[in-house]
Amino acid sequence: MSVFAIADDLSGAAETAAALLRLGSLPAQNAHFSGSSGGVLDLYDDELMFNSTCHDIKVIDSNSRHVPSSTAAARMRSLLGSEMAQRANVYLKFDSLLRGNISSALAAAMDTHPVVFCPALPVLGRTVRNGTLQVEGVPLHKTNLWQAEPGAPQQSIPEQLALQSTVVPLEVVRSSRLPRVLRSIADSNRLSVCDAESPADLDLIASSAVSEGISLAGAAGLAQALARHLQPARSLEDQGNAGVRTANVLFILGTASPTAANQLAELHSTGVPIHHVQPADLTEFNLPDSGTAAIAVDGALDPTLSGWIVKALANLALRLHANRHLVLSGGETARAVLDALQISRLYPLAEAHPGAVVSATCEGRLIATRPGSHGDVRSLTQILMTMNALQINNPRKALL
Repeated sequence: MSVFAIADDLSGAAETAAALLRLGSLPAQNAHFSGSSGGVLDLYDDELMFNSTCHDIKVIDSNSRHVPSSTAAARMRSLLGSEMAQRANVYLKFDSLLRGNISSALAAAMDTHPVVFCPALPVLGRTVRNGTLQVEGVPLHKTNLWQAEPGAPQQSIPEQLALQSTVVPLEVVRSSRLPRVLRSIADSNRLSVCDAESPADLDLIASSAVSEGISLAGAAGLAQALARHLQPARSLEDQGNAGVRTANVLFILGTASPTAANQLAELHSTGVPIHHVQPADLTEFNLPDSGTAAIAVDGALDPTLSGWIVKALANLALRLHANRHLVLSGGETARAVLDALQISRLYPLAEAHPGAVVSATCEGRLIATRPGSHGDVRSLTQILMTMNALQINNPRKALL
């Protein structure tokens, strides 16, 4: 299986890598790892050598969710012009809540690749019916999930994208006609927007698109379906106890998710100190160089300050990381922190829960990422347990 995946932010890229590698959860008492033919996750910059990897799965963080739409389109064109994009199955990962420069990136992709789009993520209750994205049965535009965005979502996916597109209803998705319908839409230079309510629906979309040579775009659910279609589950084997270094963990939360407070309270109940910091105090905040700890931005949500807060958190991480392993919540925050630390490549190792991926750097540091909207009340404690397990059963051979 050869897959070249492009995600628009770092947490989404890690989530996609975990889906394509079929990592799954890692029991804390028995850590196992995939073999040496695993994947690599690169952070995009203008000097990236696209043909420099021998891995069969490569995921790029294009870092294009919060840039001008023209920049997002240019990055997509550049990435799809790479040698690997010409010979591999292409997957385009976007936010399951339709945030970011999806329209401009898809338009650029469609210049060279026919595309099927479906942002359904059934594991989180996100489905598509009649071209409308629903969250636990509620249309996206009727939820408050865009509270940190400058505007509001449109009522349907075609309206949101504003591209030449055709909705493929659920009855067609579940019929033998699906491959022919997708091919017909692609031949008319239109985007297919597919309904889906279950992993089985996503499996049908993935297999039909691949059979017709059509690229897939969507959330992690469709990436998982692509992986199921193209490869069997990997045989996991213990890779020994050398490589990932032993260290404490620093949690940095730059997300506006309303569930973060409960997750932090659960983490605190395990003995981890939680530091709630007002935005104005981020530049002066200090922390001891030892011990596991969590830092969370406190105060009322102000979307106009989000960019400044992300930069402040990156500078804070640069000052205070003290070579700890890192847990970074929110894709924009995660990318800013890794850029500040000059980390440009990650090797995904395990999924603490859906969307929460623990990766390693070449130097043996663990980096956990997750979208800000993912996880239940135990999310942070599950991530910590997985990182502790990885330090006991270290995957050095998986990195070589």
